[in-house]
Amino acid sequence: MKPKKSEIDNGQDSLFRVALVRAINLRHPLVKLAEKIDWKRIDGELGSGFSEVAGAPAKPTRLMAGLHYLKHAFNLSDEKTIDRWVENLYRRHFRGMKYFTHEPPIDPSSMTGWRHLAGDNGMECLLRETIAAGFRMKAISGNSPGNVNVDATVREKAITYPTDGKLYYVMLRKLVKKAGRAGIPLRQSYARVSKKAPMMSGRYCHARRAKRAGKEIRHPKT
Repeated sequence: MKPKKSEIDNGQDSLFRVALVRAINLRHPLVKLAEKIDWKRIDGELGSGFSEVAGAPAKPTRLMAGLHYLKHAFNLSDEKTIDRWVENLYRRHFRGMKYFTHEPPIDPSSMTGWRHLAGDNGMECLLRETIAAGFRMKAISGNSPGNVNVDATVREKAITYPTDGKLYYVMLRKLVKKAGRAGIPLRQSYARVSKKAPMMSGRYCHARRAKRAGKEIRHPKT
């Protein structure tokens, strides 16, 4: 069924519980960020994917979206996100909680299920609202979204581990080239043997045949 409403949006108050807004600093960054995010827009886009009648009522969209914002903002796992949420009043307020409770809002496995239901379109919705909130807070300039910073350390590269056999093979090839340029005649270049040795040593290491692997490495070394 459709998601439930968040506690902050239900318009009801409690006589015996103190609201979180009375126990936190309203100038905290998470409080300010929560005010700039258009939660109704997120609820309208992500809530449309749920059935009107089938199944149990889903968790509030602000709860699930807020938890995912915190998860990625602080680089946490699902389990750590829930644990930190229980300990921190500002994270409770950010996700839309009105009163303090001792129990976690959901099981961490529910975050995985919600991501599957939201899909790529749901994640794109959260990203669009993140950028829009940045513009509202003037943390992003007009030209910033046109520039993308790519962390080159996580890109796949054609680099192999420099094992002894490979290094010997590279050294042997360079020495043969230098000998040819210097006009030094070689009885044998060992090009075929040195090329085969690193390959065979890798296979023997994979098969846990250390003695045979060492023997193959000694060929290009000699």
